[in-house]
Amino acid sequence: MKWFEDIFTKSKLMIVSGILGIVCFVFLAFNALYPFFEGFVNYAIVAALTIALMVCYKKGETSAQKALAGAVLAAITFWYWQISAGIFGRGSFIIDVLEFVLTVTMTVILINHIILQIDHKGDTIVIYINQVVLIVAILVQLAEFILQIISKDNMYYDKIHSLGVLAIVTMITCMESKIQKYKARRFKAMSAGTWTEEERKKSKKIFKF
Repeated sequence: MKWFEDIFTKSKLMIVSGILGIVCFVFLAFNALYPFFEGFVNYAIVAALTIALMVCYKKGETSAQKALAGAVLAAITFWYWQISAGIFGRGSFIIDVLEFVLTVTMTVILINHIILQIDHKGDTIVIYINQVVLIVAILVQLAEFILQIISKDNMYYDKIHSLGVLAIVTMITCMESKIQKYKARRFKAMSAGTWTEEERKKSKKIFKF
């Protein structure tokens, strides 16, 4: 489904998502400074890693980009497992179930990120799974937002945190979709013996902002 692939290979979606995620976590970091300094370091680290990820993507530093994306996804997945374990308290039964579903989706996306690093042929199945799982996560999070608003169960910063997480994961999914598209073109050209410097430069336009 080319139209579906095109959604996640659009630079605008990637850039807007990245900026939104950074803004959310920078806000949360400053918000955490007072009165208890609680969570400041966690929020600041994720914001810094996301900024570094966007810079490395822009500069074409692929190895650093892979490591940073993995670090951000690992931090996010760890957060969600803490939430599911009840470390930050319990919500209603329905919200707890939705949080567990989100935990599973983030875990799948992290595992798939690792799998993508050992793929050199541009496997579209794994990235397609990530795209579908991301959409499921967004829908589940929207459902949780609605329940939270109705029940007034969470503070505003919980919603900002969730929005920031989804934005950053969307950005990473877009980046990986572009990388898989490039790998697929490269593998096809190499198999046909047409992978030249000119073809490489042409294919690199996939990563253009």
